Parts: sequence; structure tokens; C-alpha cells
Amino acid sequence: MIERLKQNRFLWYQGPMIAWAVALFVQSSIPGEFIPKEGIFTHDKLIHFVIYVLFAISVHRAIRYQNKFPFLARHHYVFTILIVSLYGISDEFHQSFVPNRSGRVNDWLADTLGGIVYVGFHWLRARWKGIR
Repeated sequence: MIERLKQNRFLWYQGPMIAWAVALFVQSSIPGEFIPKEGIFTHDKLIHFVIYVLFAISVHRAIRYQNKFPFLARHHYVFTILIVSLYGISDEFHQSFVPNRSGRVNDWLADTLGGIVYVGFHWLRARWKGIR
């Protein structure tokens, strides 16, 4: 099954990004009264940050290893941050229409920071490997 999936480059590289985007959209569609207000859910900005770090991983992988648009692949770090940030804006806008939810600038900043931190970590790691 995995080998067959690897043969389809689109599903192998873009599939996880699409799945994350759909999962984020579905989660953002849940009305506020159904979201727990205790435990880890009280750390809203941390949750945004972590979820968007994971989303950035999938976006980066999708951009870096696609062959159709070489310009995107060459500038994969910039486009990863741009896509993560724009998706964060669209997510907050979408939430503003969901009952008992709101779109907040601070949430978008946490989303974008997640993308920036991932890209920064990946860039530093790549530089460090190149030096060694």
C-alpha cells in the first residue's frame, strides 16, 4: 500500500498537506459551545502554534518536493511561511462566521509564528548539516 502511494507523487507529497488543511477547516467549523474550556484547551495560543507547526511541515514537504512549479520549490521556505500565514488568516475569517467562535488576530499570529519557527528550525538544521 505504501509503495503504491509513493508511486503517486501528488498523493505522497501533497496528500498530507491537503488532509491537514481539511482537518483544520473541519475543526474550525465546530461551534464554540462544543469546545472544552478546561485542561489543555485553555492554552489556546499554544494549540494554534503547535497545530500550525505540524501544518507547516506538511506544506513545506508538499512545496519542496513538487516538480510542476520549480520557482516554488527553489523558494520553499518563503512559500511555506506565506501559505501557512494565508491559511491562518482564512481560518480565522472562517471562524468569525461559526456560532460562538471568533476570528482573532492573536490566533493568526500564533499560526504564523508556528510556520516561521518550523521554517527557521529547518533552515538552521540544513545550514548546520552543510557546515559539518
